[in-house]
Amino acid sequence: MGSLFLCLALVFAVLFWLGGDCVHGARPGNFEDCFYFSVQTLATIGYGEMTPGSRYANILVCLESFSGLMSQAVITGLTFAKFSVPTSHVLFSNFMTISKKDGRPALSFRLANARGNHVLDARCTLTLIRNEVTLEGEWLRRIHRLPLLVSETPVFALSFTGTHYLDQDSPLAGWDAAAIEEASCEWTVTMTGLDETLGQTVHARWSYYPEDIRWGFRLADTMLVREDGQRVLDFTKFHDVVPWPL
Repeated sequence: MGSLFLCLALVFAVLFWLGGDCVHGARPGNFEDCFYFSVQTLATIGYGEMTPGSRYANILVCLESFSGLMSQAVITGLTFAKFSVPTSHVLFSNFMTISKKDGRPALSFRLANARGNHVLDARCTLTLIRNEVTLEGEWLRRIHRLPLLVSETPVFALSFTGTHYLDQDSPLAGWDAAAIEEASCEWTVTMTGLDETLGQTVHARWSYYPEDIRWGFRLADTMLVREDGQRVLDFTKFHDVVPWPL
C-alpha cells in the first residue's frame, strides 16, 4: 500500500517536473519541490504554499487528486475485507488412526476449536483422492466422498472426532498400508460453520497422507471433567495416539 502511494507520487512528480515552471511556489526545475507538491495533491492536503500555475498543472492536479481518492477507496476496501474475514483457528490432529470401534475397523481424525467463541452449525466432510486405473486401462485421479458416522454438530465448542467405518461400502474396504501407499491416497478434511460473534461463515481445511496414518492406534483421550462438572480440553494430548486393537 505504501509502495503504491509512493509510486503514484513519483509518477506525477516527474510529470510536474517535465512541465517546467508550472507550479507556483516551487523552485524552477527542482524535482524535490515537485515531489512534495505531488504528495500534497495526492493526499488532498493542499498547504497552499505551492499551487498549480498553468492549465497543464491544473489537469495533472485533477488527475492526481482523482487517483488519490480512488486508491484510498480501494486500499480501504481491501483492508476491511482482509481484517473483517473471521479466521477459523481450527486445530487438526497430526495423525489419522485405524483401529476397532464398536467391533468394526474405523478411520478416525480429530478437530478442535481453538477460538474463544463458538462455531454454530459446523459441518465436516472427508474426501479421499487416489490413483485408479479404469477397465480400459486409463489412469486417473479419482475423488471419493467418505461418509462419516457424525458429520455435523450444532455447536462446535471444544473438539470433534470424525469416524469413517471401513466396511464393505467403503472405498477403502480391504485395503492395507501397502495398497494405500501404492495408490498415493490423500484425505482432505474440510470444516465449515457460522461464527457466533460475527455471524460470518468460517472454514478450514487439512490434508492427510499415507505417512500420517497410524495402524492399530486410536486418538488419546483429551476431554477432562473437573470437580465442578465443567468439561476441559487437554491440548497437551491432542496429537497423541495410543495402541488399540485393529
